[in-house]
Amino acid sequence: MLKRQKVIKIKNSKLREIRLNLRKILMNYFYDQESMLQALWLGAKGDEEISLLRKLEDFRQNYHDSILVCGICSKLDGDRVFIPSHKCWYCTDCLKKSLIPSLRKLKNIDS
Repeated sequence: MLKRQKVIKIKNSKLREIRLNLRKILMNYFYDQESMLQALWLGAKGDEEISLLRKLEDFRQNYHDSILVCGICSKLDGDRVFIPSHKCWYCTDCLKKSLIPSLRKLKNIDS
C-alpha cells in the first residue's frame, strides 16, 4: 500500500477514454463475481453461510477502496488521489470541493 498521498492524472483524452473503458470492464467483472458469491451464499447453510457472507463483505469493501470508484461519490471517470490515512482513492473533484474529511490542507492538484 502507498505510504504517501499520490495523485494520478491523465491529460490525454484518448488515454482517459481507455482508462474509463478499463474501469467499466473491471466493474462488470466485479458485479459478475459479486453475483456468483451471492448465489453461493443464498444456497449455503451454517458455517459456510457465515464464511461466504464475510467473503462477500470483504469483496465489496475492496471494491469500494479500489481505484475504480471514488470513495465518496462512487464516480467511475476522472483522476484519482490516494489518501494513505484513509486507505482509499478519491476523485479529484471531491478533493477540489473539500468533501474529503481532514484534507483541507492538500491544494494545488492541477500542477
